[in-house]
Amino acid sequence: MVDPRLREASNSLATEIQKATGPRLRMGIRILRFWILIGFLPLLTGIFGYQFLPSSSWVSSTNLLGHGVGLACAGTSLWVIRRGGNGLPSGAAKVCAAFTFLLIIYFMGRTAIVISLAVILALVAGRNVELPFTISERASEKGCKSGVYVENLPFMFDSFCRISKVQWNTLSAGDHVIIEGYGTSLGIFASSLRKSD
Repeated sequence: MVDPRLREASNSLATEIQKATGPRLRMGIRILRFWILIGFLPLLTGIFGYQFLPSSSWVSSTNLLGHGVGLACAGTSLWVIRRGGNGLPSGAAKVCAAFTFLLIIYFMGRTAIVISLAVILALVAGRNVELPFTISERASEKGCKSGVYVENLPFMFDSFCRISKVQWNTLSAGDHVIIEGYGTSLGIFASSLRKSD
């Protein structure tokens, strides 16, 4: 059971924060939370063991927009930080923490456009799809035994693991492959791989 004094202190702090922030700041915070939530969606699917590979054409066509949204999210975060306090944080540790926070927000905003939209469409309107990729290197790491990295995809969404050892031994950098899975032409939850003809 929660101590009533702790609950009262928490409620009074929440009330003070709500009084101290204006409606524009609250709206900015809501929008930022929404984009961060959408940006985390592909990471959550990966945590549950579903590898998502966006198509190379989708990534290249949304890359500029993704950078723009990432910068806008980082800018909104900076605005929230400045409006929430008395100017920018002071001290080297606070500046480093704020910079790291802004980089994470940038990454989440970019991921929301480049990856999350493709994930949402794959979940809603997915079917069995085959997409072409080019192998950049083979992977044999702790988290991805007998896997491959593919070219022109963003960090964290550029690998396919769980390939049979026999098939993995026949693959090399530069090979063109077809990866099959559940999704759309924008990206798939990868399940199998074969060499392209």
